[in-house]
Amino acid sequence: MSICRAQSTQPSMSHTITEPFTAAKLLTLTIMVLMCIASSHAQQLGVRPQAVTFQFQDVSVPGALETDAYAINDKNVIAGSYINKAGLEQGMLISGQTVTPAPCPDGSTIYGLDSTGSGVGLCSTSVAAPPKGGVQPPGFVGDGWFWVYTPGAPWGNWLHITISGCWPCNHTPLGVAPHTKTGVGTYTDANGLIHGSVVTLATGAFQSLDVPGVDSGTIAWGINDSGLITLEAPDDSGNVHSYLFDGNSYTQIDVPGAVQSFAHGINNNGDVVYTYVDEANNSHAALYLASTGTFVTVDDPKGVGATRGYGINDEVTGKNGNILEIVGEYSPNQGSQNNAFEATATIN
Repeated sequence: MSICRAQSTQPSMSHTITEPFTAAKLLTLTIMVLMCIASSHAQQLGVRPQAVTFQFQDVSVPGALETDAYAINDKNVIAGSYINKAGLEQGMLISGQTVTPAPCPDGSTIYGLDSTGSGVGLCSTSVAAPPKGGVQPPGFVGDGWFWVYTPGAPWGNWLHITISGCWPCNHTPLGVAPHTKTGVGTYTDANGLIHGSVVTLATGAFQSLDVPGVDSGTIAWGINDSGLITLEAPDDSGNVHSYLFDGNSYTQIDVPGAVQSFAHGINNNGDVVYTYVDEANNSHAALYLASTGTFVTVDDPKGVGATRGYGINDEVTGKNGNILEIVGEYSPNQGSQNNAFEATATIN
């Protein structure tokens, strides 16, 4: 018999207690009742219990003052940036122990990564890059260009994609679908308003994304092969909330209990990695598991109240359960310096 079975609200007069009701039994019964309440709550949410464990390791570029990780693909290549000894931010890809810089004269950052290892991000330069296809790109990032980096290419060979119907626009590419060559990001229009964007990289076809009711501040961070896009946008009080766009409608997907919620990477399983801020103004990473509709906090043990989650790859079947990788950063003792991490999540 299950103690969680629904019981009549009327007391039964035919049952006689024949055993002493000790303090130990009272404690046991209390624990069982609490377990029933938790189980009932989970059933109401339509989820099932699931164990998730994490193993953390630092990600760093040798000799760098700081390393930031923003994306990881299914080949476990990590994209991000590092700050060199001269204080210049340099985009990079990391595969195992191999670091491949993404050179650009005045600094660069890789925010998104596809299955081939090509990344999208920023190339800051005051020097005009060589013309591509007879078109001279502008002398600085933005103005309607969407930048794509091919591993090992010199800075002049970064791909400059013209955004159709968005000129001039100061554009920041943030994510790319693993296999469909569709990018997302954010741009500032001629009136200074901030919008999300989705771009077909092959043609430059462009769609502006704005969370309903938000005039300025929508940012698109992640996209998967199904076209699901994660976004963030502020409310009237300035607190940021998370949304999922399926091509037709926007659904709010905040981390439960968070004061601010920033949805970043999304994989082809529909899992999402977040950064969220609690009532004490501490930042945490979180993982949303689409298979169960559950959220799990992902805090690096070395990040005291200051962990942020950015990138995620697809779940694969491992010996002890499904496995995926998350990347982000933490700040030791809530200091200003960031350290990158990779967390291996095992889902049972």
